[in-house]
Amino acid sequence: MRPFPRERASIIVVGLGYGDEAKGATVDFLASRIPDTVAVVRWSGGVNAAHNVMHGSRHHTFRQFGSATLLDVPTRMLAPMQVDPLGLSVEAEELRSIGVTDPYGLLTVDARCLVTTPFHAAMNRAREEDRGAERHGSCGVGIGETIGYALATQGIHCNLAYPDTRGRVLRAQHLRSVQELTLRLDDLAYAAERLGATRLPEVTATASAMHEVGQLLRLTDDADGDLARTMEAGTVLFEGSQGALLDEHAGFHPHTTFATTIPSVSTSRQREDSIQAVGLPRLGIR
Repeated sequence: MRPFPRERASIIVVGLGYGDEAKGATVDFLASRIPDTVAVVRWSGGVNAAHNVMHGSRHHTFRQFGSATLLDVPTRMLAPMQVDPLGLSVEAEELRSIGVTDPYGLLTVDARCLVTTPFHAAMNRAREEDRGAERHGSCGVGIGETIGYALATQGIHCNLAYPDTRGRVLRAQHLRSVQELTLRLDDLAYAAERLGATRLPEVTATASAMHEVGQLLRLTDDADGDLARTMEAGTVLFEGSQGALLDEHAGFHPHTTFATTIPSVSTSRQREDSIQAVGLPRLGIR
């Protein structure tokens, strides 16, 4: 592997296995060693990530925030990553409890990101339970349902069937309006009920809670332009999720994730010699 460029590098960290390859610890390490690190970009998966980082007695399992947050490095969430606002709220509180003063102040969210909700999670769990002995294995947080429902509402076939959809996709941009949230959550609740999901939350209360989180987020309608400017300012670390063997195209179906875990983020605005990919195997050491 050639040495990392010293300035304005684009470093893509990706797991080569089924996950648990220390992607988070690697991102944290790189940020601590590369002085001009200006951002971590989360570009795949969603709240199903679990990237563990330890700083002395401080420990955090990163789900949506970038894994260099304990170093006060900003995070950019870039579509097709999914955002779970209620999950962000929980994670932000955890980060505050270990000394991160303003977690939301370090976060910028692409307005195009699909939004994962408790209704997606309920559909995910109901579908997995219905499979019985043929279960695929799932985190149960609604990642696949978020993608599947969005495709279905656009009339695009995928391997998740829905009895009926009303055609309204929920994206981060809709977190700005409690009315828009309520309309789209009502659609999701209807679909979840038709799939037999139980213990569903109340739509109005959920919309209000998600809107409150949305008010705290810096949402951008020009994520690509913002990313290009950030990459001109210094080194950017692209933090992958899961592993290459779980990739929706390259993995072993049905034991895959609804995400492209192999890097496909454009870094074309950077010099070719400043782009570096770091592939991490799972060592299996105990």
